Amino acid sequence: MNTLQTPKYPIGHQDFKKIITEGFVYVDKTHHIHRLLTTYKYYFLSRPRRFGKSLLISTLYHLFKGEQALFDDLYISDQWTFQEYPVIHWLPGNALRPGLTASTLCRTSTFPELNHLFDISALAEYNEICGISQTELEANFPQELVRYDKAAIKQWYNGYRWHERSDTVYNPFSLLNFFASQGDFRNYWCSTGTPTFLLQLSRDLGWYDVSQSKLSQTGMSAFSLERLQLLPLLFQTGYLTISGYDELLNTYQLDYPNREVKSSYLEGLLEHYSFNPEPSTPRVT
Repeated sequence: MNTLQTPKYPIGHQDFKKIITEGFVYVDKTHHIHRLLTTYKYYFLSRPRRFGKSLLISTLYHLFKGEQALFDDLYISDQWTFQEYPVIHWLPGNALRPGLTASTLCRTSTFPELNHLFDISALAEYNEICGISQTELEANFPQELVRYDKAAIKQWYNGYRWHERSDTVYNPFSLLNFFASQGDFRNYWCSTGTPTFLLQLSRDLGWYDVSQSKLSQTGMSAFSLERLQLLPLLFQTGYLTISGYDELLNTYQLDYPNREVKSSYLEGLLEHYSFNPEPSTPRVT
């Protein structure tokens, strides 16, 4: 008799309480949360879509609501004084309205505190706050790693990092979907849609191959909705990641994080050009 139960993968679930109480697999990120809450006051974190940001916010919500029982088996259980705090839970879907952009918001005097946010997005100690590290993969999914090719999983879904000296992490959405499909290698993350404006911007610039690209440290964080720049945008949205760093030139090398992203992006470009056959002027380098 097989006593092993099929794990419940939290695909599409972003509510920490539901995941814990209904027995879904949860990768403990509360050591990162504890460090964050005991170090900073106002902070900003950027990660690609479907990388666990909403679940992270939900975890913070239930922590600040003082729901200690939910954290009994997690790192923070004996590291935190549980009590209830007033919480405003602003859903990500309501974060932006027509005519209101992040760039616009930061320039207003209505919310001066937003100019004092500490950006932890590229800090080495928070590289793994979202996503799944190799250590977390082996600790939380031992049954799956016996069944499937570990090297192939890494080639398809690993490769993301936001600091040049950090280890790479897996895309949690793709990884969980792969396990739930019982080992079917597919483009799960990209199947939810590569933004058309990325493909159009690449076409407008005549930039057909963005692999092995180079970008300065200043350029890595350059972003304005009024003046879109392809490489920073591809990095911030998860289509490129850090593959190297030149200390002398203070320049990052960017590349596709994995097979899933590379194949999906190039296929998206091919399809975009097929349906929009007018030629564009190639970028001169």
